[in-house]
Amino acid sequence: MTLHFPAVATSSTLLVRSGVASLGHSYELDDAPGYERFLFVTSPQPIDVAAVVARAEVLARDPQHAARDPLSLPSGHSQLWYTLRKEAAP
Repeated sequence: MTLHFPAVATSSTLLVRSGVASLGHSYELDDAPGYERFLFVTSPQPIDVAAVVARAEVLARDPQHAARDPLSLPSGHSQLWYTLRKEAAP
């Protein structure tokens, strides 16, 4: 599990509605087999990042659902996600 925004679970989750919000860093896909999944969680209220991470870790432990099921989030939270499926290297 890698946080991209905020980079630390205790940091603010506030995004400004105007302009572009760029990360202070980039990332590179690793050689983890199978897939990588990216989740974007939003809420009009501050987000408890540690709670979202904990829910993502629970989902990740269930291989039948980890790549395709949504997170179980509190009311008022929305999520966008995509799964990048990887082919084995030749």
